[in-house]
Amino acid sequence: MPKTTDSVSQACSTLEIQIRCTGSWYNAGGEMTTVSNTKQTRETGSVAVFADQRHVIGGGKSPPLTVTFSGVYSEIVTEAFTLVMDLWEDAGVSDCDKQLCVRWIPKGGTAGDYMFAMTDNPQLVGFMYPALDAGNAGPVTWEFDVFGYIDSDTFVS
Repeated sequence: MPKTTDSVSQACSTLEIQIRCTGSWYNAGGEMTTVSNTKQTRETGSVAVFADQRHVIGGGKSPPLTVTFSGVYSEIVTEAFTLVMDLWEDAGVSDCDKQLCVRWIPKGGTAGDYMFAMTDNPQLVGFMYPALDAGNAGPVTWEFDVFGYIDSDTFVS
């Protein structure tokens, strides 16, 4: 089997957020550093029957999952940290509905590129304020978690 000629560099990806899943998408590619998700699974089950040594197996639906997004901390009010923190802390927004849509485009965001998105009622379920380490000279980082489904699509700017 020949080797692929279409590898994608992780360093050139784009990540965008949409607060409350309305309005414009904010390109946070210059601030975000990591997308960490878990493997998508399907619920399954089995039951033994009298006439065979094997169970009868059934397949089910895919449950939602939690995806963690990490980025570089900044105090610029129009950048991702402040936008997401404001949603997390906003007393005027019901704690029962903190929608945060997220999409990431591994190839960078040219029309036609694959895009992975959490847009079907995704909920902001975790927020990590900046952690500090006096022995580390690198940039301060932060992260947030979104619970929902990942769908694939084709990016259209």
